[in-house]
Amino acid sequence: MTEFMAGISNQRPSARFLVVMTALILLLTGLAAARLRLPLWADEIVTVQQIGAPPQYGTISLSESLSRVQENVWHPPGYHVLLYFWGYAVGWTPFALRAMSLFAGLLAVALVAQLARRHFSARVAVYAAFTMGVSAFFINYLYDMRPYSLLVLTTLLMLWTYERAAIRVQPTFWAYAAFALSVAAVIYTHYFAALGVAALGTIHLAFRFRRPQSGRVIVAFAVGGLLFLPWAGVFVAGLDLSATNVRAVFNFTPSQMLYTLLTMFSSGAAALVVVLAVVGARERGRTARFVWLWLIACLALIVIASRVFPSLFAVRYLIFVFPALAVVSALGIEALRRVGVSPVVILTVWLAACLWNYTDSEAQDAILWRHFRPPFDALRAGVIGRTLPDDALLYALPSQAPNELTTGYLFDHYVYGLPLARATLLQDLEATTDAQYANDVRAGIAETRRVWLTYPAAERNWRVGTITEMNLPEAGYQHCGVVSAPDARIHVELWSRAGAPTDVHPFRVPNEGNITLDVMQPPILLDRDRLFFALGWAHAERVGHGRHSFALHVFDAAGALVAQLDRGLEPGGGGCYAGELALDSLPPGRYDVRLGVYNWQTGERLFGESDTWRSIATVDRHE
Repeated sequence: MTEFMAGISNQRPSARFLVVMTALILLLTGLAAARLRLPLWADEIVTVQQIGAPPQYGTISLSESLSRVQENVWHPPGYHVLLYFWGYAVGWTPFALRAMSLFAGLLAVALVAQLARRHFSARVAVYAAFTMGVSAFFINYLYDMRPYSLLVLTTLLMLWTYERAAIRVQPTFWAYAAFALSVAAVIYTHYFAALGVAALGTIHLAFRFRRPQSGRVIVAFAVGGLLFLPWAGVFVAGLDLSATNVRAVFNFTPSQMLYTLLTMFSSGAAALVVVLAVVGARERGRTARFVWLWLIACLALIVIASRVFPSLFAVRYLIFVFPALAVVSALGIEALRRVGVSPVVILTVWLAACLWNYTDSEAQDAILWRHFRPPFDALRAGVIGRTLPDDALLYALPSQAPNELTTGYLFDHYVYGLPLARATLLQDLEATTDAQYANDVRAGIAETRRVWLTYPAAERNWRVGTITEMNLPEAGYQHCGVVSAPDARIHVELWSRAGAPTDVHPFRVPNEGNITLDVMQPPILLDRDRLFFALGWAHAERVGHGRHSFALHVFDAAGALVAQLDRGLEPGGGGCYAGELALDSLPPGRYDVRLGVYNWQTGERLFGESDTWRSIATVDRHE
């Protein structure tokens, strides 16, 4: 491996250079692609709402999409406009929309390598691409439907076009135009990236003001700023909110900010970055000085801005400095190589730190903000196909859940399209009284026959006990059981109350009375191979004494019994049972589902008014 790295040419993109870069791109693609299908989180829901992703949020015009972005004020519309057209080109699924972030991030890795190779060497190019790309924090934004990987790309494009406009001899008109457009693109991608533009402008005025084309470059800066004027009013409104500390969760001190930035860039190996930076600072070339100047200017402006606008609380806003950190780190790796320290050792440590933080749950909590990711996707998977239009769904949030969840837009996204009379997000905030919570439950279940009570399995709110022991029983609901959800993160249970006479089937017990079965959940075929149902029963205390069972029988078109489920009726007067009957062994066809009661001790069947077991559903099983 050491010999392979040493063989990377300093002059042109050799075959080995291309192989290493291809391997790096494939590695990043593999790590990110594995998570492109993750459930959407709170900010991503805002994104799909703003671009009008159909069918839930669109289809809308581009002007309406811009109006939705403007209402948020915290982000400029550049990313959203690109994603709007991307959606029409490749599709509106989360996988397709997130692919734009992956594409932008991979281009950014390739571009930082290209710039480093041109100004330093192919080895430094590989080191820079590796240190920027192989970061758990950076990879997170390769599969995130937010503008941060695009921000890295637009920043690199700005630096690249600046080189052509300000440094190249006799630049063309198109070089200045491209630079002006790249300046606008950076600001339109994220407001805080304007600090990177300001840092570049400061360096230009301080060190390149006397160059012949300096005036044209300044004009290009100005044109880029003027292109942002249509959005300047929204930007000012966002500044006003920021200055009043509306969004500030916590405010970094300069040292905390720098440490957190280096930690996220290096996947926790901040000390290694410091060592590489100190060693790499000995590089005396003009480009190395420029990178250091731009990086220092950016950090200085970031510190100043954070004092004035306390909403600067997330390291992701600073991701635009990652290319400079990558080049600084790469120069350090190259300097250490010259004194005998193998780059393979450093890059292996870097990769190990990335993979550890990428797979460790605690590290991911810091990167992914998991409190913004409640298991609403698991909730949808747990009830989809089972609910009916006259059902109610209650989701009990954990106590003191973050305010972003209590707005309900994330919950609304995942219950969209489910057949339900209503879906209610039960909030338990500090000011929520018992009476208020009970009123919310009563409003959520009003005039519905079935209630799906759901909550995160690992965070059961203590108020759930009040719902199950008081609110639902007092409203006449019976507990039918815990529904087997496909995801262990979610708890789902079904409650039901007596239905219409057409759903009630009496069966005679000779000389004792009737056992009444109530089809509380009509049989529904799930995924072509499971029959889901819920049955309630009622009988006089003297009837049964634990001697009877209900049976759900499935008959094929020829009248043959091909599947059945039996369950004993507990003594005591009544109950409810929700369950599933597997049909996966049956061939495609139409099947009749019948319901009956029998004495399990003697095998004697009980009959109703028509002296037969009741046909309660017909299901078609397809391929």
